[in-house]
Parts: sequence; C-alpha cells; structure tokens
Amino acid sequence: MKYVTLCLGSLLLAACTCLVMAQEKPKAPKAAPAKPAAKPDANREAKAAAAAQPTTPAAPKRSPDEEAVEKTAQALAKAFNQRDAKAFAAAFTADGEYIDEAGAVYHGRSAIEEEFAAFLKANPDTTIQVQLESTRAVAPGIIAADGTTQFTRSKDHSAVSGRSSLMCMKEGNKWLVASLRETPAPAAHPTHHEQLQQLEWMIGEWIDEGAQSHVHFSCRWDESGNFLHRNFEVHTAGGKTITGTQRIGFDALNGLLKSWAFDSAGGYSEGYWQRDGESWILNSSGVTADGRLASGSSVFTRKDKNRMSFHSVDRVVGGERIPDVVEVIIVRKPPGPTAKAK
Repeated sequence: MKYVTLCLGSLLLAACTCLVMAQEKPKAPKAAPAKPAAKPDANREAKAAAAAQPTTPAAPKRSPDEEAVEKTAQALAKAFNQRDAKAFAAAFTADGEYIDEAGAVYHGRSAIEEEFAAFLKANPDTTIQVQLESTRAVAPGIIAADGTTQFTRSKDHSAVSGRSSLMCMKEGNKWLVASLRETPAPAAHPTHHEQLQQLEWMIGEWIDEGAQSHVHFSCRWDESGNFLHRNFEVHTAGGKTITGTQRIGFDALNGLLKSWAFDSAGGYSEGYWQRDGESWILNSSGVTADGRLASGSSVFTRKDKNRMSFHSVDRVVGGERIPDVVEVIIVRKPPGPTAKAK
C-alpha cells in the first residue's frame, strides 16, 4: 500500500488528496423556432464590413528638417557599411560626441574617426541598420531622434538589436550629429512557455508498479504551450481507482512556477515549485474531499532521462501530522510494440 500515495503526492499528497470534479452536462435548452431569413441588404453589409475594418492612425508627417535628420542617420549607417571611418566622422559636428554601449565617450571628429577606423579594420564583416522611430524639435536648429539598430558581426552571426539616441544640429544647410548614444536593447522577458521549459523533462508517460498498486501519470503541453498538464491514475488491489489532474503554469505576479491540482474524490490544492539543484520541491496546500485542510511538500528529483525519484515530507491533514512518503523511483513507460506491417 505504500505505493498508493506515490503520484498522488505530485498532485496533492503534499496536500493529501487531489481531485477532478465530474459534473453532469446541463441539458441544452430547446431551440426557438427559426425565423424566416431576411433578404440581405447589400448597402448595409458593405457599411458593416467597412466598419469592421481596423483603422490604423496615420503616422505624423515629418517636417523637412526632420527628414534631413533621417538622411543624416542613414548616412552614418552607409559610411559604416562601406568601411569609411572618415565619412562616418564627417557626419558629426566638429566637437560632436559618440557614446558606445559600454559608456565610453569619444569626443570630436578625430577621436571618432580613429575609433571607428580601428574597429572596422578589426571587424571587416560588420554591418548595421538604423531606423529612426521618433524625431522632435528641441529648439530652433536642434532636433532629437530615437531609433533602433540592428548590428551584425558577420553573415554567420545573428543580428543584435540595440537602441540609438541622436541630437542633431543644423550648421548652414546641413544637419550634423552633435551627440550619438548607443545602448543595448532592453532584455526580453522569458515567455511563459520558456519559463515552464524548466520542467519539460517531465513530459511523457511514467509508471510505478507494486504488488498492491499501479500508479501511472502522463505529462504534456497544452494547446497554448503555456501550461503543462499532468493526468494521474492510481489502481489498488481490491480498491477504487483514483484519478487526478494537475495544471502547471508560470505565475507572473510572483515569478514562480505554480500548479493547481484536483482529484476525482473532490479534493483540490495549489502550490509553488522551487528548484534545488536537480530537485524540484512542490510546497502545496488544499482541502481534502471531506473538508479538512491539508499541506505538505513533494520532492521530485531527475535521476536521468528515464528515471525520477519522489518523496513527500511535512504532511499535515486536519491539523495532524501524518507519516512522510519514503523515496521511490518512478520510471518512464517504455513504448508499446510496433504493429507489424501486413
């Protein structure tokens, strides 16, 4: 009987029992008598279709000076891609400054030309693309611009995104760069799917068979790829089969993996997963089918590709401490026999 509680711990053994509530499907209401179809109104349908079309606000039109600043930014990219450090520096004012992603400052055309000549010589296959996203007049003859950059070290490397901020000044009929600052693009937060990939090793069919019980659970991605679904079955000799489900997702509020579990008897629980080396600890709490509060910790440890261990500790049901579940090994279910071709 010690194996009966094995995989229930993964749902609720930490909280004592898990549940899936089976409900009767409500009877469908009788359909109302169908009304005769009205003749289609072509004009009305055309108006409705037009109203349904999404409208995109027109981008604000740039002034001639802002267009000139855009050309200056593209001239910088062109000089860079043509390995022309002199032309690159010439796009700056005489005392202009360039600040790289690391915060190093190069002041004046000579310093900027020297820096880029050395860089382009050491990195002959680099290219860059610049796209200004916004421009704004700060004062007469001064325009600020912000945009993105795509830097490629070579054809064998993926492009690296960045941000650029320019301050341009008008000298005579030319717009020149007074200051150019480059910064790394903000790091993208991992998606819910990427967060859950930490538990992807659990996907598959798993079993533990003892003399008195047979425990089986399966784990798979749901259709959205943002949750893991685990289904459980516990068969005992001469006893009732218990089933359960568990959904595991990422709780963006707390930054932790969270699970919700339900069993066929009517119990439920929820808990958070925490990693400790190769082990994952599920601290959960819930309510048993007979209304008692339950809590505990389940520990899953990946042994190798086809084996994991499980044990459960600190189990409390209805205010009373109950024995721990000793460590057992769960194995991946081998694939079934392949049907022979006729």
